[in-house]
Amino acid sequence: MKQVFCKLFGAYFLKTVLVSVCVCLSLWTSALANATILRSQVFPLDSLVKEPHDSSVVHKIKPVFSLDFRNSTFDYQPVSIWGFNAGIAYGPKEHHVTLGYYWLGYFAEKRLSNLRKNEAIQADASYYNKNDFWFVSLIYWRNILFSERWIVSIPLEVGGGMVNVMPHDVRTDHAIGRSHRDFFVPAQAGVYGQWKATRWIGLSAQVGYRYAVFHTDVKQHFTGIYYSVGAVAYPELFHWVWNRVIHKKKKVYY
Repeated sequence: MKQVFCKLFGAYFLKTVLVSVCVCLSLWTSALANATILRSQVFPLDSLVKEPHDSSVVHKIKPVFSLDFRNSTFDYQPVSIWGFNAGIAYGPKEHHVTLGYYWLGYFAEKRLSNLRKNEAIQADASYYNKNDFWFVSLIYWRNILFSERWIVSIPLEVGGGMVNVMPHDVRTDHAIGRSHRDFFVPAQAGVYGQWKATRWIGLSAQVGYRYAVFHTDVKQHFTGIYYSVGAVAYPELFHWVWNRVIHKKKKVYY
């Protein structure tokens, strides 16, 4: 009983600490972004016009924050994984180091639960298992191409997470018995590309592979590919909304 309590307490403590770190990084990013908005009122930004390279220029560390929605597989079933990450960008190519938090998407979780329930009904079983999971990843984004229009990056990830197995009654759909939690360590590697169509928006795509290098007693299959295609909104879009729409200010030239 003591070992089970320590395992559950440790899992919740780890999750709370990691989520708190992500939230703090997000708040820090928002604060610096607001400062950037204020500065842009005096010095208008144009992300498609870059200054000539100067080796004497000191590249400051910048905060970064992004949402990350991926398509992947869980227990051989297609699922959506939602997430966000926050961290820093450094160097002339703006390599990123971020901490991300990911979880099983709501609709994917419901679809998996219905699938397991139907399988239990066909097998004339008295219960079925609901599953969900979350994990945290430390991600290093190595930019091999960084230009005015294009970014090509190699994201390397390693982290840790928990999978929950919760038995439910087939007829009443109520939880029965005790839920089971297991720890796993996912390692991921992939390729990420981004095209800056305008100073405001762009397009992005990524594909990679996830491998569970360690797990305690996880019976589900976590290893598989992940991919996503989406749009990117750059800070200039929020600057424009802030200045032109909310405050209705005209562009000032100096």
